[in-house]
Amino acid sequence: SALSTLWLGRVCRTAAHELGHCFGMDHCVYYACAMQGAATISEDARQPPYLCPVDLAKLLHATSTTAVERYNALLAFCENPERKETLFFAPFAEWIRGRLDKIHA
Repeated sequence: SALSTLWLGRVCRTAAHELGHCFGMDHCVYYACAMQGAATISEDARQPPYLCPVDLAKLLHATSTTAVERYNALLAFCENPERKETLFFAPFAEWIRGRLDKIHA
């Protein structure tokens, strides 16, 4: 249902944000990013699911991975049949495909 999809999207965004803190990242002050701080529910709802270039570089360094590997793993998660057509994961999958296209161009 739409409500459970919304809930799962918020949980994934919150978990990604908190895991960023586990990797030593502070709240982002540079861009609209998953690592921005949120003081209200409306601020939380506006947070994008992706990392800005600054925080992406920090995460890739901390995890010894590449952007392509990260984006492919995220894309596989978003394209799972249970999530593929949802209001949160389908647009994020499109965004990831765009990033991968730019990397491979």
